[in-house]
Amino acid sequence: ARYRCRHCPTSQRNPGLTVIVAMDSSAVLSLFPGYGDGQVLDVIGQADDVVVSALCRSEVAVALGGGVGDSRSADRVAEQLGRLWEAFWVVPVDDRCLDLATDLATSYRMPLVPAIQLAAFDRVERPLRFVTLDGRQLPAAIDMGLDAIEIDVARSAHEMLRH
Repeated sequence: ARYRCRHCPTSQRNPGLTVIVAMDSSAVLSLFPGYGDGQVLDVIGQADDVVVSALCRSEVAVALGGGVGDSRSADRVAEQLGRLWEAFWVVPVDDRCLDLATDLATSYRMPLVPAIQLAAFDRVERPLRFVTLDGRQLPAAIDMGLDAIEIDVARSAHEMLRH
């Protein structure tokens, strides 16, 4: 059963009309210059609320940290991520989430980190749009009842997360 955690938005403002978008790490990373082409920004621009998993920040920080050469650039990137993070609702990762992630990773043959992020969104009320650059998550997302949107960009942020 889904519940409303204090970290998640609710549709009490306009029940059934609120647009909530969930983003995985690849979608968040694509918001940074050089990692995307603005398609994710277009999707979240139509959202009332945007949710991410707590794990997402660490994965994006690691990916961004590998692309900066000096400490000033690293500080600037960390500051940009911090400002961006403040705009998101953050869904915690707990035992319930990890149990579902294990099931998703096993059933859909997907890596554990994306499965953890996807599992976190199971506690967010529907309707929920899920945005990713990682098409491997789409079958599980659709089976979970999410409106899954795959963004395809030339230099995929998803590819940057894999390395």
